[in-house]
Formats: sequence, structure tokens, C-alpha cells
Amino acid sequence: MKTLRKIFAVLFVLALVLTLCANAFAEPTDYYTVRVYAGNIGTVNGGEVAVFTVPHGEKFDTSKLVVEKKKDEQYKKYIIKGIREAGHDNGGLLYQFDNKIPIDRDMDFVVAYGMESTAVQYTVYYLHVTTRINLLPPQIFYGNIGDKPVVAFQYVENYRPQALAITKTLTSDPTQNVFEFLYTPINTGGGAVVPPGGGGGAVVPPAGGGGNAGQNAGQNAGQNAGGAEGTPGTETAPGAEGTPGTEAAPGGAAGGEGQAPENATPVEPVEILDLDVPQAEGPGGETTEHQGALSGVPTWVIISGAVVLGGLILVPIAYLIASRKKKKDEKN
Repeated sequence: MKTLRKIFAVLFVLALVLTLCANAFAEPTDYYTVRVYAGNIGTVNGGEVAVFTVPHGEKFDTSKLVVEKKKDEQYKKYIIKGIREAGHDNGGLLYQFDNKIPIDRDMDFVVAYGMESTAVQYTVYYLHVTTRINLLPPQIFYGNIGDKPVVAFQYVENYRPQALAITKTLTSDPTQNVFEFLYTPINTGGGAVVPPGGGGGAVVPPAGGGGNAGQNAGQNAGQNAGGAEGTPGTETAPGAEGTPGTEAAPGGAAGGEGQAPENATPVEPVEILDLDVPQAEGPGGETTEHQGALSGVPTWVIISGAVVLGGLILVPIAYLIASRKKKKDEKN
């Protein structure tokens, strides 16, 4: 009887601990507070600090922020780079004013400024995943060497990007500061989605291609405008597909590119793609970050499971010890 009482006592304690863990680590249902401080150089939403409430499970939209430099002459030499979490001045993620930041607690952010004379350029491209055609005009931003900006994707109808945001550390070489969003066509049931112009957009060189992007874009635009000619010495019928080494006629595809497979299924975009972290190549050439087996599992579930597992191990051991002690007492 005493042994059974001890076992029930252990089980009661385990149940109590499990309940407390569940309450302690259960996801809150109230609002988180987000504060953004302007610093001494500028203002945010007309003041020194802007305060927002963000419901649990939602993200903070940085487009709600209006950051301006003060009008004093001494502040003209500074540029506004974005915002970063307070206390992460070196190496922290730098968010632009078109980001949606995941919020999991009360958070403080500060506006990041830089000297205009030491600013370095970085360029964001929005490209078709196979043809590398510009689906949207490239955007140019400025930051300082060592900054790690987070750039958000732009919506393109019937296309899905490989990531909702991209980040990487800026270097002194602007040709290496390239952020490429690769968009995969979404099959909406009406056949394959063809890039705007049937492949007649401006092709952007791979990252590190230097300053030839504009030249190549102009050449492609000029070659594709108003139709193209076949190989010298031969005649090409209107609308025929060009051969490798020649310029494609309107409606054709140069080198077999320009049209996505009819059954292409774009993968779900990742939250933030960190180009500083080595990526594993997935099906179809997509890159995915390595994730642990328990990624996405709530902390309280893991702890509760560990407590239950520990209880299942400890209870039989306690029972065996109690049984041996009882037998020893009976012998005496």
C-alpha cells in the first residue's frame, strides 16, 4: 500500500509539473509592443519614438514608419539606411521600410544612419528563375560596409519568389552586393505562364557581373524590339523560332528559354534567405536552408514531452527500488 501511494505521489507531481510547463510555455494571445527610436539625427512618424502594438502571430509592417532627417546643416552628410533591433549595432539585420518583421516578444528598434561619403551601393533584382529576365526594374539602395540589410520581395502577378526576404553582408565591392529574387511561374490552369514580352525583356548578368547590366539590358531591348533577323545569308519565316547563336523572332524563344514547364510547381518561399549561410540545393535548383528535425515545434511541447519521457523512466525505477526495499524489510 505504501508503494502504491508513493507511485501515485510521483505521478501527481509529474502531472503538476507538466501542467505548469504547458502554462509557462503556451503561446500568449495578447499583443506585443514594438518601439522604434529615431535617435539624434532624425524623427520617426514626427517624433523621437513611435510605438505600435502587434497581435500575436502577425508581423510588424515597416511601411508604417516615416523617417526623416532633421533639417540642421550638420545632419545633411548622413543617409537613412533602415532600422535594426536595439543592441545589435554590429552585425544585426538591417530592415528596409518595405519589410514585414516577425515579432515574438516586446521589441525595440532604432533607426540606422550612415555617412554619405562611406556609403556602398547594393542592387536588388527581380528575375525569372530560368531566363533571368527582369520582371520588375532593379532597385538600388545604399548602406555601409559590414551592414546586413534585409530586402523584401515585390509582388509579381502569377509568379512566386524563392524567399519573402533576402539578407547578406555588404562588402566594399558593389558588384558583389547583389540581391536576386528568383520568381517561378505559377500555373493557374490556363497553361504555362510566359515572361512578359515572350522573352523580350532585359537579361541581367549573374551576381558579380559588374557594370555591364545596363549595357546588356539595352542591347537585349534593342534586339528584341520590332522583331529580329535570322542568321546572315538565310531567310527566317516570321514567328519562327531562332536557333542558338541567332536572335529570336517575336513569339519565339532564344536558345529554348522563355517558357516555364507546363506542370511547374513552385516551392513555398522561405521566410528570410540568408546569402551568408551555405545553402543546400533542392529539386529544380532551388536552395533551401538546413533545418533541424524539431524546427517549428513549440518549445512547451518539447519540454512537456521530455518531462513525460522522464516520468516514464523514473516511475519503473522507483517501483523497483521500493519493491526491493519491501522484500528486504520482510526478511528482517
